[in-house]
Amino acid sequence: MLKRLKRRLVVALPVALLMVYFGYHAMYGRLGVFALEQLQAELVAVEAELAAIQARNQRLEAAIRGLRPETLDVDAVETVLRGYGYVRPEERVILLPR
Repeated sequence: MLKRLKRRLVVALPVALLMVYFGYHAMYGRLGVFALEQLQAELVAVEAELAAIQARNQRLEAAIRGLRPETLDVDAVETVLRGYGYVRPEERVILLPR
């Protein structure tokens, strides 16, 4: 009877240890459940950042589109230049004290 118990223990103990080992790594390992959840959260954050960058890119493309020679808006360019303090050669500038 003791031999049978030893034989069962010799088989059951390694099997139990393997189950614990693989169970631990299935939950906490590099490719485990918790790592997968963390990667999914990181994916959501990166996708949000991508959407923000794409929106900024579209705004910049729209701003640049007006500066191309075939679609140049002279009034828009003049407005920007006047914002930087440029004037036409025939214009007079009168500076008032503040």
